[in-house]
Amino acid sequence: PRIGGASSTGGLTVNINMDNNRLSRISPDFFFFHFYPMISSLSFSHNNISHIEHYAFYMIKFVGMINLANNKLNKIEPGWFGLG
Repeated sequence: PRIGGASSTGGLTVNINMDNNRLSRISPDFFFFHFYPMISSLSFSHNNISHIEHYAFYMIKFVGMINLANNKLNKIEPGWFGLG
């Protein structure tokens, strides 16, 4: 996985790229707690993700992009973000 980055303002941002890792699920404990405030983008494309647990992305408040392309998901669930 590739983790890292920097913003144009000089502050630390975290871009997490988990593409092509044969992942099948994402749970809330997947993300490191100390990275939550800094995550600006997540990419999980080209995996085998068929299940994302409720609240998986709940603590990631300022993410600008989540890429879930080319997985086995049929729809986006509000519960992934702690809604509904």
